[in-house]
Amino acid sequence: MIRTDKTLTSICKIINYSHMSFKNNLNKLIKEKWDEKKFFYSFELISHDENIHKRFFMDLREYSPLFYALTCHKKLNINNLNDNLSEMDNNFLLHVTARGKNKNDVRKILDRALELGITGVLALRGDERRTGDFPYAVDLVKFIKENYKNKFSVAVAGYPDRHPESVSKETEFFYLKEKVNAGADFIITQIIFDSESFINFVADCKNYDINIPIIAGVLPVINYPSLIKLMSTCKCTLPQSVHAELQKIKDDDSVVQQYGVELIIKIITDIIASGSYGFHFFTLNQSSSVIKILNKLTMY
Repeated sequence: MIRTDKTLTSICKIINYSHMSFKNNLNKLIKEKWDEKKFFYSFELISHDENIHKRFFMDLREYSPLFYALTCHKKLNINNLNDNLSEMDNNFLLHVTARGKNKNDVRKILDRALELGITGVLALRGDERRTGDFPYAVDLVKFIKENYKNKFSVAVAGYPDRHPESVSKETEFFYLKEKVNAGADFIITQIIFDSESFINFVADCKNYDINIPIIAGVLPVINYPSLIKLMSTCKCTLPQSVHAELQKIKDDDSVVQQYGVELIIKIITDIIASGSYGFHFFTLNQSSSVIKILNKLTMY
């Protein structure tokens, strides 16, 4: 099993849970945390079902994430976003995919988001075969910034292990830099399972003059089969050492989950020690491991 690094004790002195956001400018909030070198985190939900929202918010209400991310899917109708969101004090980051949409589609989504008090957007290319008016994420970023100015804080995706369609490292960072130049305010990475890949990614970004905040995407493992399926779907890289450990315990979900908790704590510890402070939890609508991670961090 993973042993927590001794530096966790000193690192966790910068951790606190007193950062309720109250629908402020998300970019400003993140930059403040970044400049002040304070630990912060966000939670991603994979459904727009009102009951799932209520349960998740109830489970994690005391942990006050900087924002909640709401994922998109093929059946999403922006009008299905519940009006109760407008009554909540939390910030939300709405996933919006570029492909398959025209300008009118995007205007409807963004206008509805503003009605609900949602002022954060994660601009993604998406996997639609139809191109519409936005072939790439950078086109969506440009449209949002040109038409909505600073009404939205715009996040884009980063890939520490390289995008599966990338032909070279140089090409990868060229396109990421294009999104930053178009007005992206911060980056959320694809799921990482080791701290080194993220730390190297941050260093590479600096070398390519990408200087906006970079938030590490982390996934507490629920069970082995679902993880392998997700890795295939997202085309993520699972380090050989992590895969070998999981192979030994894959038939016991409780042991797998505990390993996942310890793994994420080590990753967070290493990344904070390197000088980065933001973490995006891909929760898969499961709160128990997230709670264990955050509670254990406060113990040191």
